[in-house]
Amino acid sequence: MSVKYELKRSNRKTMSIKVEDGQVFVYAPVLTPKFMIENCVRRNEDLIDKKLNDPRINVNYDLQNDDEIYFLGKKYNLQIFTREKSRFLIRDNNLMLYGSSIRSISSDYKKQLCAILTQYVREAKDELGIDFDLDFKFYKSRWGCCYSKKNLIILNYLLACLPYNLIKYVIYHEIVHFTEGNHQRRFYQQLEKICPDYKKLSKELKDYTILKR
Repeated sequence: MSVKYELKRSNRKTMSIKVEDGQVFVYAPVLTPKFMIENCVRRNEDLIDKKLNDPRINVNYDLQNDDEIYFLGKKYNLQIFTREKSRFLIRDNNLMLYGSSIRSISSDYKKQLCAILTQYVREAKDELGIDFDLDFKFYKSRWGCCYSKKNLIILNYLLACLPYNLIKYVIYHEIVHFTEGNHQRRFYQQLEKICPDYKKLSKELKDYTILKR
């Protein structure tokens, strides 16, 4: 396999490879020799090939390197402004993040994702008349997790990158796990009561992935 890629150099300290929309992007420090870049690409050929042939939408993001980002199911042009007062703006097809540094912008954006998800969870709580603790983390391969004994649901920050109806489906799914631990018949019967179109939504959710790029 001969990999065609677009090289982007910057003041970063390490190399990384991203595959998106059928294209391969290699990010490298300014002074990295070409042979080291080629070696890195060759070592990752199998992984690159796998991602090139994966039709799913990857909502994982890298604020330092990405030009586009998914938010609530829509893809936006990503614009980062450092040495600025913290702000979050959406104008037309642009999502603009402001902050003193990439680190502070990343932290503030996580808080924004938490706020969105917390709002949707509150809607589900009010609708179903229940209460539970809520937390967030970056999972590598799941959208959420229910700990029934702790009365706790943990949601993936990246869930906020999905459309509203899929976010609510994941929340309902995890809520049912408070009473039904396994994905057996009773689980889906309970899920259907609060989310009648769960089969359709479950299928749509498979169109997305959170693979680290």
